[in-house]
Amino acid sequence: MKLLRYSIFFLLFLCISACATIKKQIADNQSSVIKKDSSKIEHTFYLIGDAGNSTLEEDSPALKYLKKHIENASEEATLLFLGDNVYETGIPDKDSKKYPLAKRRIEAQTNVAKQFKGNSIFIPGNHDWYHGLDGLKEKKN
Repeated sequence: MKLLRYSIFFLLFLCISACATIKKQIADNQSSVIKKDSSKIEHTFYLIGDAGNSTLEEDSPALKYLKKHIENASEEATLLFLGDNVYETGIPDKDSKKYPLAKRRIEAQTNVAKQFKGNSIFIPGNHDWYHGLDGLKEKKN
């Protein structure tokens, strides 16, 4: 009984695999559809993460690299900051001695976003949440 069952499965497998071909099959009276050229870039995405490590005097190497590569970006582009925008503990309260450095780090990135011709989006990372929702809200002097 098992031999008969295996024989039937084997014959079925051979019949199905015999129908397979490698080349695209087109009837003689059928024309092949020509696709529209899709080589033109419609939208560009720039992704950067862990960019929040600038010093008080200098932008982080990641931001410097990004600035060079977005100079000629079109309006049909999106710049995504993927978190850890203020390394290492987010933005503390204004009376903290860590506040000036944290403010400088986020301003370094927002300045890049302001110069960018397309859309800019900031996504908070785990380091950005250290001071809760208040640490994510806009800080003004």
